[in-house]
Amino acid sequence: MTSLASGTTLTSIFSGIRTAKATLDANYLRPGHYVCRIDKCKIDQNRKKITFAAIEMTVIQVRDNEQGQGHSQGECVTFYVEQGDYFLPEIKSFIGNVMGIPQDQITEEHAAEAFGEGQPLVGTCAEVQARQITTKNGGVFTRVSFRREVPAAEIKQILSPEEEAMYFPDNYLDRVIAAEQAA
Repeated sequence: MTSLASGTTLTSIFSGIRTAKATLDANYLRPGHYVCRIDKCKIDQNRKKITFAAIEMTVIQVRDNEQGQGHSQGECVTFYVEQGDYFLPEIKSFIGNVMGIPQDQITEEHAAEAFGEGQPLVGTCAEVQARQITTKNGGVFTRVSFRREVPAAEIKQILSPEEEAMYFPDNYLDRVIAAEQAA
């Protein structure tokens, strides 16, 4: 039994929990080739007040995990890019490849839609490849490429029925396939 200071109740130490943000693991993408479900696209500022974009995802298939150095199925991962030289090109590539929009037609409105409150990409799956690049100065960074949207019908072929129920509950994939066929 935990001993609390006089006058302190167990519920009082948790006051404010309703408005607290849950802590998430900042598991940045490591080298490998994956199919990931997009869970959230967000724009925020870090502690240094630098604006960043983060695409939070769950790995649903590992095609190559760089000899055990990459991720496993079910891991939550994040693609993170700060506003600066690579910010707009990275976001443009993500939007073009995942939303299927030609690069020369991507607008500010597309980016605002992808990262806005509506979150239209949540539940979408993307083929993602990450590889380590060594710079001329000897620095190392991970280059992330969003290759394409992976259609729901293809996802159904990838996952076992148990995995599908875990990653896409309530017949989500069937509903997406039916909507695509109706369109």
